[in-house]
Amino acid sequence: MDILFRVVKSLVMAAIMMGSAWVLTGSARIAVVASLVPFVLGMTNIMAGVAYGLTAVVFLSAIALQVVGEDTLVEMKVKAEELLHDVKIDRRGSKPPEPKAIQEPDKATK
Repeated sequence: MDILFRVVKSLVMAAIMMGSAWVLTGSARIAVVASLVPFVLGMTNIMAGVAYGLTAVVFLSAIALQVVGEDTLVEMKVKAEELLHDVKIDRRGSKPPEPKAIQEPDKATK
């Protein structure tokens, strides 16, 4: 009975990881590879807690991505690049050149 429970639990966690990784990356290949981590570790009962914790983090990240939306992510990326530009100083002590602005697609042409 223990083996059956371990198999079912590993399959469920692998399915959750696969769906979440697919939402985050958009790639089925990456999703399948990522789902092997909780499946294999859960089946062998080696570091299963770590694998299930990783699955939970990826699952919550996928939920957050869906809740936040793409517009907010673009704004966050622009702000992060501005912050990195302000912090970055090259080896000679001078600031690097200004980053190019991210061009958003024109919403009227869609």
